[in-house]
Parts: sequence; structure tokens; C-alpha cells
Amino acid sequence: SEVRLFRDMTSPMGGAPKTLLSFADDPMDEEGMDAPEGGSPEETIRVHHPDGAQEDVPASVIHTFTVGKQAALSSTEVHRFKQHNATLIRSLGARLSMFLRTELMMELASLEVIDLGKYATQFPGDRHMILFKIQPFEAIGALDIAKPLSLTIADRMLGGKGFAVNPDRTIREVETAMVDQIGQIALREWANFWKFEEPLRVTMLGHESDPSHIPAAGLDEDFYHLSIEGQIGDC
Repeated sequence: SEVRLFRDMTSPMGGAPKTLLSFADDPMDEEGMDAPEGGSPEETIRVHHPDGAQEDVPASVIHTFTVGKQAALSSTEVHRFKQHNATLIRSLGARLSMFLRTELMMELASLEVIDLGKYATQFPGDRHMILFKIQPFEAIGALDIAKPLSLTIADRMLGGKGFAVNPDRTIREVETAMVDQIGQIALREWANFWKFEEPLRVTMLGHESDPSHIPAAGLDEDFYHLSIEGQIGDC
């Protein structure tokens, strides 16, 4: 279902991974010493089985596992998800064109699975990323708008003609507010596209300039990256 599709897509950027130590009692022995992974066979740990049975086992057979949230969509689901987003993004371009009173062309360029470290390497430098959260999901997302496009859109919203401006200068506070408004419209349109039992609610969390600082379990965490091509004026 699309509910499962969306949950799987957003789950990779959830909270930090959890460390589990089987279903055992406190791994402190009577003398107050830890029973570390791979401990001596003489040390034992009380293990509780799902059927209610209990037994003492050597500490050496108890292992620590890190459980993360990994994206796991089938090729069919990925294709369907890409089709949905392609339709949505074209509609979003029309919606933003009406808001800006000038044509803004938007097309889905690609959908790929990428880890945070690779993304930070491919898109280095000072960026304008809007961090957001979509309730009721746990994931944190990032809307990364290219600086030249951000400045051009802000110029249009401030009464300009929407032509390309100097991309090397710093984004001013008023321009940041304009770009955030566009980001909020885009995210709300995106959230409203999906039909769920509970309506999706978008919350803006702040900004980030370094992709490696996006909240995630680690730089090796995988997530789905939607790349969108946008064109407005000569930008």
C-alpha cells in the first residue's frame, strides 16, 4: 500500500540506532563487574525466552547487535513511488507558478538511494537546506534548494523580474524568509498528495548549511534522494 511505501521511504532518516543485548537480566554479576561481549565461559547471564522459559547461558554466547532503519523498497515499489512523485512535482510547479505569477518549470530528475556521506561529498559547500518533519512519522527530511534558484525566486517574490542574480553572495535574512515560504508551500503540497488515515502535518525545524550535519544515525545511513530540476526566468 502507499502507506507502507511512504513509511519505508521515510524511515531511514529516523533516530539513532538502538543497541540491544538479547532478552537478558542486568548483565552485572554479583561482584558488580560487567559481563562483556565475548566474556569468559564461566560467567553466566539469565536469558528470558519468548515462551517464558529462563536459563543461564555463558556470557560468551551473548552478542550485541545494532538495529538500524534501512530502506527496503522493491523495484516495483520504487517505480510506483517515482511515478507518483513525477506527477506531484509537475503539479507543484504549476502551483508555485501561480503563486509567483511567473512560470516555474519543475521536473523529477532522479530518484536514488544514497548514503549521507556520499551526498555530503557530491554536494559540498555552503548550502541552504530546510529541515522538516512530517507527522506522524519519525523521520527528519531535508529540502536542499540550489542557491542560484533560491536567490532568483526570492528576487521575484520581492518584486524583481526573477532573473538570475549573483550566486556567490550570502543569502540575506529577508531572502531566507521568502525561500522558507516557498519550501513550506512545496512541502505541504507534497504531504497533501498522499492519502492516509491520519492527515500528514509538516513542521519546519530550521536550517542547515552542511549536509553532513543532517540529523541521522550516521554518515553511512541510506535514504531516498529525490532530485528535481527547476527553471525560472533565465535560471
